[in-house]
Amino acid sequence: MAECEIDLRPGGAFRFVNQGSHGAPPFSGIYREITPPELLVFEAMGAVGKVVLNDTGSETLMTVTIECGSLAQLDQFVKMGVDVGTSQTLDNPRRSC
Repeated sequence: MAECEIDLRPGGAFRFVNQGSHGAPPFSGIYREITPPELLVFEAMGAVGKVVLNDTGSETLMTVTIECGSLAQLDQFVKMGVDVGTSQTLDNPRRSC
């Protein structure tokens, strides 16, 4: 992660720039709902994202979804590499921000 800005509160903004993004726009948005410890809802680039944490007993299951308003918007997210970038960030054993 080359840049990471987080204002973690409803109405607060975030901005992430991945290393090697080669001029791609940052992934940025606004937090809409925060319900500790299980729910985070955000808006980014016209889409709504959700991070849900579920305690399974011995582990925590994290589900990340981004709901796009159209197929064209989904294509834009895929071309930007949001899926790959998110996966790489979550798999990074070092602290991202």
